[in-house]
Amino acid sequence: MQVTVEEQGKFKRKLSVEIPLQDVQSAYEEVYVQIRTNVRVNGFRPGRFPRALAEKRFRTVMAQEAIQTLVPKYYDLALKEKGLRPATEPHFQNVDVDKHSPLKFDVEFEIAPTFDLLEPTAFTLAEQPVALSAEDVEERIASLRRSRATLQDKGAEPAEAGDVLTIDFTGTRDGQPFTGGSASDQKIELGKGQYLPEFESNLTGMAAGQDKSFDVTFPEDYGEASLAGKTVQFAVKVKQVERHVPAVMDVEFFRQFGEFETEEAFRASTEKELRAERERDQMRELQTELARQLRAKYEFDVPESAVENLLHQYEHDLERKDPEALKDPDRLATLKAERKEDIVRDLRVSFVLDEVARRNNLQTDNEEVQQRFFLQAYMIRQNPRELINTPHGERMLMQIQRDLLTDKTLRFLAHQILGKPWVEPAAPAHTHEHDHEHDHEHDHEHEHGHDHTHDHSHP
Repeated sequence: MQVTVEEQGKFKRKLSVEIPLQDVQSAYEEVYVQIRTNVRVNGFRPGRFPRALAEKRFRTVMAQEAIQTLVPKYYDLALKEKGLRPATEPHFQNVDVDKHSPLKFDVEFEIAPTFDLLEPTAFTLAEQPVALSAEDVEERIASLRRSRATLQDKGAEPAEAGDVLTIDFTGTRDGQPFTGGSASDQKIELGKGQYLPEFESNLTGMAAGQDKSFDVTFPEDYGEASLAGKTVQFAVKVKQVERHVPAVMDVEFFRQFGEFETEEAFRASTEKELRAERERDQMRELQTELARQLRAKYEFDVPESAVENLLHQYEHDLERKDPEALKDPDRLATLKAERKEDIVRDLRVSFVLDEVARRNNLQTDNEEVQQRFFLQAYMIRQNPRELINTPHGERMLMQIQRDLLTDKTLRFLAHQILGKPWVEPAAPAHTHEHDHEHDHEHDHEHEHGHDHTHDHSHP
């Protein structure tokens, strides 16, 4: 293999690669074997047609297959030989393939910037002892008991917050029913926000067997345009009122969360998991602070095409989030200039974390990546095994890998700064910490732009 490098700027590089004829002919031979095995040609027995016929009839296919086999492989080899680390997607040019000649191609890309990593002493992080009281443990256990609660009929007692009602209701506007305004045997838990607050407040205090009619005004920004800002009438019949009864603290309950035979063992495990959860919460806060300090402390140039690609994506996002900005050139220029500053700082942090991960051989755990991918696929109602074979699925997988590696590298750096030994974390286990009602905030937000109910009903 022959490789030459042309510097076309501070970061831009052009590789010219020549693949030996012997390797080209071997690739053609592999393609020919695949065609002979998998393709039927009229007039010949399977796998018995002449090579010359295959090379004539499938010339273009064979050339494409040879390119797809050879170019990525030798591109990677050329990068390793020249010690180059691309920071942008490669652009292949002048790919010239012929069975009787060495394969040549050019490829252009921008390389990652070089910089000196700061010492851990350049950063300041303060870790606080995790405080855990007996009341905290009791509240966690109470939360677990509520998560396994059963429903008990309240008879004629009035409904209050937390109770579950079974109701029939009919909604009308100006005396006429409207779509989604009626339902039978609908269950609603008061205070959970399943329905509009005005609808739920009218149910509070009602008992089984009672009927009630009342008005409800939909919000101006309600998701169903025909109901937004409109006042409608509901007639409701309460068929049953049930209360939540927390699970009894017995062996059967303990075993839902682990191999526990006694309350003492269950309490000890709950306390241990609660403490570990708060330690993880604190580490997430430290990672957020560390990322802020990384953004502030590092100053170096980054590849311009990487910046432009992200600015283009930002402008594309504005089409959905703020289309009016695209119609005002001055405002758009201001928004892009502000966003460019953030992009440059984000890219610097990304390059720094990549370099830390490379030097310390930090890698993602394949099992954790797969778990995260499957979870996200199911959340968007996609078959993960089908999704992975699509361009969107490939991008999603790469983003998951990057997110997990970023998180891991920030934790690694935080341990260095705090002077704590680094222990490779185990793959996430499924414990009963996920069965309680979380009180803390997560790092991400789920935005819901409309009220929603079951069965597409509209109260």
